[in-house]
Amino acid sequence: MIVMKRGWAPILPLLALTAAAPPPLQFEVGRQRPAPWPETAARFPHGIRASADIIYSQPPHYRPLRLDLYRPHTRKAPLPLIVHVHGGAWMTGTKRHGGPIKDFPSVLAQFAANGFAVASVEYRLDGEAPFPAAIQDVKTAIRFLRFHAREYGIDPARVGIFGGSAGGQLAALVSTSCGVAKLEPPADRDAPDLRGGAEIGAGAGDSYLYSRCRSWLCRQDR
Repeated sequence: MIVMKRGWAPILPLLALTAAAPPPLQFEVGRQRPAPWPETAARFPHGIRASADIIYSQPPHYRPLRLDLYRPHTRKAPLPLIVHVHGGAWMTGTKRHGGPIKDFPSVLAQFAANGFAVASVEYRLDGEAPFPAAIQDVKTAIRFLRFHAREYGIDPARVGIFGGSAGGQLAALVSTSCGVAKLEPPADRDAPDLRGGAEIGAGAGDSYLYSRCRSWLCRQDR
């Protein structure tokens, strides 16, 4: 987990923001289901509704970039936002897949049932666009959500980010690259940034992941 202590988009400790007596987090490991809910809007247990495929950016000469947004339907007060960045070695993966978890949208909906708005974002993959496009895309998604905070019922001052595997690396870079002009979205380089202290926790990795990261970074000038 990454925690921004101050700055333009502070990323706060997530556990401190949970609602009283939330439902337990449950998930099943197994073969992932393809596109669990193709509808524009879907309903999950505990009064959670999800809006699918919200276009947050249209980079020139690339596909539209989309996110899914989960939130409690009955909550009126602005909610803290959690942003999920999917893994996949920077080459693959989607905003509805979470590694070995069988039905990842249901897991994200359970996060929302704890009193959050949850956005799962897609980004340009290696092979579509070189480094640092993915980092810029995730930053653009956060800025889009903060700009539309009132529309989506989000508290723009309370934003958390996490990811698995390559998504965890992107979440870390998004949180620690503030003020680095090359890593800012081109249209927003003069906008307020994410600068602030960060606390970063990382799990164990493997040599394949490290080698993929090195390959992705070194091919930035293709």
